[in-house]
Amino acid sequence: MCHLVSRLVVLSQVCWMWDWVSTAKIMSFSKTAVECELNLVLNEFLLPKETIKYQSPGMIRYLGSKFYFYITNQRILVYRSRGKVFKKDRIIAERLEAVKSLNYNEKGLLRKKGYLHIQTESKRMFLEGKITDIKGIWQELQRYIKQKK
Repeated sequence: MCHLVSRLVVLSQVCWMWDWVSTAKIMSFSKTAVECELNLVLNEFLLPKETIKYQSPGMIRYLGSKFYFYITNQRILVYRSRGKVFKKDRIIAERLEAVKSLNYNEKGLLRKKGYLHIQTESKRMFLEGKITDIKGIWQELQRYIKQKK
């Protein structure tokens, strides 16, 4: 009897593990599908011979809305798409050569946020979001700006 119970427990743990792995695969697949769809839509806005070099892991806040942040070999792109049936795209672009300065800081006691101020020739961009996302953008921008100069 005890042997039978231990087999049932092991069997139920294996089934639970299988369900968890299947769910993780489905979640991973759906996240990959969304990223793939975003990249396909974004390709419509790229210039000839322009390639995406960096994509922020999460969404960032800019101008009071959430956007995806991209760095290409030529420009900074801030992109969002709204609507399920009637899609509305919004994209803001700035040339990498136009970036004059970058200022990064963190604020908050319990819920810290990262803030990035990008000064270009024509505008000021204030980005905010999770510390890891904003710091990643800052570090990546420094790499590409150093290469351009």
